[in-house]
Amino acid sequence: MELRPAAELRALRVAVAAAVVWQLAQGWRSGASEFEKSYWLVTYEHGFVRRGLGGELLRLLPGPTTPELVLGAALGTSILSALAVLGVIVALARRGTGPALWLALLLAASPFTLEAALNKHRPDQLGLVVLAMMALWGGRRWAQITSAALLATLVFVHEGTLVSYGLFILPLVVREGRWAEWRNAAAFFAPAGVATGIVLLWGRASPAQVDALLRDPATVALLQRPTDTDYSVLPYLGDSLRDSFAVVAAFPVEKAVLMVLWACLLYT
Repeated sequence: MELRPAAELRALRVAVAAAVVWQLAQGWRSGASEFEKSYWLVTYEHGFVRRGLGGELLRLLPGPTTPELVLGAALGTSILSALAVLGVIVALARRGTGPALWLALLLAASPFTLEAALNKHRPDQLGLVVLAMMALWGGRRWAQITSAALLATLVFVHEGTLVSYGLFILPLVVREGRWAEWRNAAAFFAPAGVATGIVLLWGRASPAQVDALLRDPATVALLQRPTDTDYSVLPYLGDSLRDSFAVVAAFPVEKAVLMVLWACLLYT
């Protein structure tokens, strides 16, 4: 016997709730690796370098940069990112239509949303916050301006934010293919594009800057293997543009396809 539409919607809601509970139970990791902590030890103390804004903000707080503060920053990025995704899932579930619930299920079950945010404490995942803002309030002018400014700011925390998440906001900005929409999209991405150019062109750390960061008391106190690229982001700060593009080229295709699909479906 075929299910009535109302019964189908109830079944989808149960599936979404089950996926969210499963992701929350399986994904959350209360600790942070040395690599994840090292993101928050990059500062501008020895000159402008990429990925330095997050650590610089911690350094400006009163008192020393303690292990608890660094751990809190690492876990906080995961919590904010996960809450942003949950906000979109809840909004879609409340919409109550079949397509919205299927998209909510896709978001809840994807390995690149809740699971990634909860299990990998990387600052570039804050791009999910921008993606959620555009999904929930993108039709409002204030949301577009705030999202554009936030995306540009996050580039200075991790330049991968624009590539990992920002580009997948494009379908949310451009909906009807009209020239005015594309012009608005260009204006939306202009601040983040300029920020990325600044970071890539002038944010490459010199050997002296990398050495100074490696010798910093906070680094010595918090990291066991600061010079090991498997345990610390600090040695990567001297990478060239070519090295950076090689990382972008290794971006998982399945992640890109899924994220484009999410963004397109959010307006169906």
